[in-house]
Amino acid sequence: MFVEDLFSFLSDQATDAASRIYPNELPQNATMPAVKYFQVSDPPEHTHDGRSELRHPRWQLDCFAETYLAAHALAEQVVTALDGYRGQIGQSTCGAGFAEDERDNHDPETGRHWVSVDIEIWYS
Repeated sequence: MFVEDLFSFLSDQATDAASRIYPNELPQNATMPAVKYFQVSDPPEHTHDGRSELRHPRWQLDCFAETYLAAHALAEQVVTALDGYRGQIGQSTCGAGFAEDERDNHDPETGRHWVSVDIEIWYS
């Protein structure tokens, strides 16, 4: 499954989060910095012969850290790893990754900062 391949790919990148990459939900007492990711959309591609094997889901990667600057540094590392990437992500051939959007976030109760990065990954 691509979601597992994406986890492995992100864990292998030289980011401050190291292997603290979590699908869909950040554990309550997670060590910072960390990344949470989930699929936002996955519109189908069609040809005249039917549904194509080409996929281009949009992923949101939330880059958490204790400070605003550290969250932005982690987001930049994630964008550097995926934006413009071409090659293998696990069993899938990635044609291109595109950084689409970034948003700042802050939780006043925990003091955590995070940057949400949207990345569209074209693969087959």
